[in-house]
Amino acid sequence: MHRPPFHPAPPTLNSHQVINRTSAGDGVVCTFVELVFDTSGGGPVPTVSLTVEILEPVDPPGSKATRPVFMTQWNHRQWAVYAVSRGYIGVVYPASDAKDVAPLFQKAYPKASFALIAARAYVASRCLDFLLTCWSGVDPTQIAVSGHSRNGKQSLVFAALDTRVTAVVGSSPGSPIAAPYHFTSSNFYGEGPRTGGVTCSGSKWWLCSSLQYAGHPETMPMDGHGVVGMIAPRACAIATGRQDQASDMVFAGEQNIKEAAKVYALLGTPQYPVNIYRPGQGIPVRPGDDRSWRSDPRLAATVDPHVPHRRRL
Repeated sequence: MHRPPFHPAPPTLNSHQVINRTSAGDGVVCTFVELVFDTSGGGPVPTVSLTVEILEPVDPPGSKATRPVFMTQWNHRQWAVYAVSRGYIGVVYPASDAKDVAPLFQKAYPKASFALIAARAYVASRCLDFLLTCWSGVDPTQIAVSGHSRNGKQSLVFAALDTRVTAVVGSSPGSPIAAPYHFTSSNFYGEGPRTGGVTCSGSKWWLCSSLQYAGHPETMPMDGHGVVGMIAPRACAIATGRQDQASDMVFAGEQNIKEAAKVYALLGTPQYPVNIYRPGQGIPVRPGDDRSWRSDPRLAATVDPHVPHRRRL
């Protein structure tokens, strides 16, 4: 039986243009770059343009130094600012509720089967294409991504589908990626197939076909632990609130880590994936709030190659 492609092949980058560059203070420059992709080939959208923000320390003239990259979404721009203070190039890409170009790629490729979360991961990959081919100073062996809630879901999916990502931290990603459907339910404020962004109208998070598994997760070909297992052997951490009520049940998360860890052990990195607990519930992060990264060094330790007790990723 013929199945439609999940992700379309990467489109050609027609052009990239700096539309604004300003000093952000403290020796940091902020650059907005417009990317235009050729998405012609049968769909109704011939080109897709997006704007990516790049924050980076100013190096001396003639410097050939490379830096690790920290990618996140517009909701969490302050996380990127904090990453720059640790020596990273911070990249903020438009694939979140605050600013989202993913629906345009979905329209451009109507034969592709990706739903919204996976389409947002596709946007992240296209931004990474640009960084690795057109932006100087990037260390291609040090690519990290992080997001919170549904942005945590897409960050983990991005890392699972794009092996160029070397480290990922999902903050309260919830089900099914961090808390498998086998152990979550709308009866406990979790998200099953019927309540986790699948409405089959408007911008659905997952494919409509997932509705057939409502009430019968044991019939699924793969649950969330399989996605986390696909990230192996690369660095992966999932941050969880101990009293989480928002689709990120502690027991479900532990079972997810337990099963995915088997793949990591098989591939020689038994130290991952890491389950990072924090007190309270799972929604400590507000747009523009970087306190979770500033106050919890365990998050940065997963992605930070400069932390002494961590090996380089």
